[in-house]
Amino acid sequence: MNTYTLLKPYQFSRAQVDSKIFLLFDLRNRLVTLIFVTKRLHKIFPNMRRDVFQAIADPIRREIIQVLAEAPLTVNAVAEKFDISRPAVSKHLKILEECGIVSIHQQGRERFCQIQPSSLIPAFMWIDQYRKLWEARLDSFEEYLNELQDKKAATPTENKSINTNQLKTNQKEDE
Repeated sequence: MNTYTLLKPYQFSRAQVDSKIFLLFDLRNRLVTLIFVTKRLHKIFPNMRRDVFQAIADPIRREIIQVLAEAPLTVNAVAEKFDISRPAVSKHLKILEECGIVSIHQQGRERFCQIQPSSLIPAFMWIDQYRKLWEARLDSFEEYLNELQDKKAATPTENKSINTNQLKTNQKEDE
């Protein structure tokens, strides 16, 4: 069924239709402009680095970093360790190289990838800042849980003694 048949001509005035069409063309033009500008910026600044956090956001890239932390490997050796295509691994390595986390150097016919751990320092500092915060919160939560357990451990014994006293009085009344 055609979407044009669903709309009845009297639902929208000519001005409303024109304004909606204008908004669609305006949105399209803005999107085309954004794509053009970003492509031009990448051509003007080819060495523009990505953010380290962009690199570690993807689980595959984190695994690549972990594999390369053990030893430098060729691109093919890195690709063999993953169940994704070699071009996909190459794209991940390119992003890691743009971030400065991995350096790729040619040795004969092989391209070797080596990790540059110093570029991960900003991420470690940011994580460390929040680690301290969460450790403090978890410690206070642990104290709260211990208090609850202590209260809960004390409460059932009192209830049991009350229940046994009530049972004794009930038994005496029954006799």
